[in-house]
Amino acid sequence: MLLHPVRLNIHFPNLLHLQLIPSLSIKPWWFQSDEGKVCFSVRYGSWTIDLAKGKPSVEVESGEALVKALETIKIVVEAGELDTQIEIASAKLRSGFGK
Repeated sequence: MLLHPVRLNIHFPNLLHLQLIPSLSIKPWWFQSDEGKVCFSVRYGSWTIDLAKGKPSVEVESGEALVKALETIKIVVEAGELDTQIEIASAKLRSGFGK
């Protein structure tokens, strides 16, 4: 998925004029299942957090269901129910910086 290009103009007096158009890509945070449903994962940095044992993603059928699922995950996180999973992902992420 590409964003709208951003033009960067560089002027050098009496020499030349450059116009750069960098392309930016965004990695999707969702995917579609074989049944066509929208699935998404909760991430901490580059690590996926299991919401339940062996369940790294949530599958929803509509945009309305997506909003409800995200609201539920927010409540669960605020209640501290994913603290262990977040601490594990945090430790894995930090260990990558020490190399």
